[in-house]
Amino acid sequence: MSTAAARTRQARLLLRPTLRALRWQPLPVAVLAAVLLLWWRDPARADPPAVLWEVRVVGVLLAAGVAGAFDDHTRATLSAVPAPLRFRSGLRVLLVVAPAAAAWAVLVSWVDARVAGALPSLALTLEAATVTAVVVAFVASLAVRPGLPDPGVAAGPVLAGFVFGVPGLPAPVALTTLPGPGWESAHLRWTAVLVVSVAVLAVAVRDPAASLRRQRQGSEDPPSELLVTDDLDVRVVDGEAPAGQPHHRAVGHP
Repeated sequence: MSTAAARTRQARLLLRPTLRALRWQPLPVAVLAAVLLLWWRDPARADPPAVLWEVRVVGVLLAAGVAGAFDDHTRATLSAVPAPLRFRSGLRVLLVVAPAAAAWAVLVSWVDARVAGALPSLALTLEAATVTAVVVAFVASLAVRPGLPDPGVAAGPVLAGFVFGVPGLPAPVALTTLPGPGWESAHLRWTAVLVVSVAVLAVAVRDPAASLRRQRQGSEDPPSELLVTDDLDVRVVDGEAPAGQPHHRAVGHP
């Protein structure tokens, strides 16, 4: 069986237990909060900067909903399956990010229609993806620690600090700018943060057993077998002995 076929079969087998183990409650709550926000603050009646901030808040809410992807009390049990940690984590993130991305696409399309196509949708999608990547990378880094079944709970303070700290950044490193002279430069910085977050996530979901396997494969076998007896008599089994002689040499105490 090829590697791709094996991974596909593993994904099918892991799909149901992963869906049952995921903590789904935060995501629909976040989507509902985003819908209520946009309904209460109708983009058609708001000025362009206010609409921009409303959509950014929607992205933050969805990122908070995705934070529960690694909250799983059965993670230790599923770690015994042959699929590597990176594969299991990728499946887990995909199952949560996919509906969040669908909700984002629907809400942004609705807002864009309300403002007659004046919304910078691609740029705001980059911002939302970056915030989500930061949250997921942080939660994944905590998930590898033993005794912490709900790392998503700790993402709340980090997300709040990120949301309140980013608007206060000075102009040379500002991220939450308005469309204008510094808009493109700010989104280049958003891209850099996204790349760093993805790299941190890739490191966080490394399988610790993989490095042990490589170390074992790289280690050389000893040239002969050592047998240690109770009386500290160390004997080396290494080759044929002459006729009538025992098949070992004593190199320790007689």
